[in-house]
Amino acid sequence: DSSTFEADLSGLLNLTYEISPGQKAGVRTLYTRTGQDEVREQSGFDGGRPEPIEITRLRYVERSLLSLQPFGEHLLFADTLLEWRGGYSLSQRDEPDNRQVRYIRDPNRNDFAWEPSAGSGRRDFYQLDENVYDAAADYSIPFNPFGVPDRNPDPGRIVPEQRIKVGPAFLFRARDFDSRRFLFEPAQ
Repeated sequence: DSSTFEADLSGLLNLTYEISPGQKAGVRTLYTRTGQDEVREQSGFDGGRPEPIEITRLRYVERSLLSLQPFGEHLLFADTLLEWRGGYSLSQRDEPDNRQVRYIRDPNRNDFAWEPSAGSGRRDFYQLDENVYDAAADYSIPFNPFGVPDRNPDPGRIVPEQRIKVGPAFLFRARDFDSRRFLFEPAQ
């Protein structure tokens, strides 16, 4: 038997401000969060063991993502264009207190008793955090060496169809993972 409950939350916000024709700046924002709660009960026979077993598992997983990206486009002299962008994102995954217990039928008591094995009496804790920082700038210069006419003449467009683009880019990623596992053993 298995029971799963999921909850999702998401949001998206994009803002752009046109300062003047050929000059704009904005930000793109995304946030998403999901949670999954699972309860599982299994019963039956495990391979070569003569007695039936029961397994109970409780698991909760939470994931989230936050992304912020400011950007800008600026038409400069002689139809050159400066585009810049930055970014920060945080992704997280948390599994607090996953539990699994195995029980085996005790023929002496005619009831199920806790089974002292590697897969029984476990409690697991996992946490993952990842931060990403990035930035870039592009400088575009119109380029038409053969005098080919523009296929899509649009007076509202600020970027020529053919261009040479140069610019730096930067990316930094930091990831942190923590794992803890506890195992219960019977008292001697």
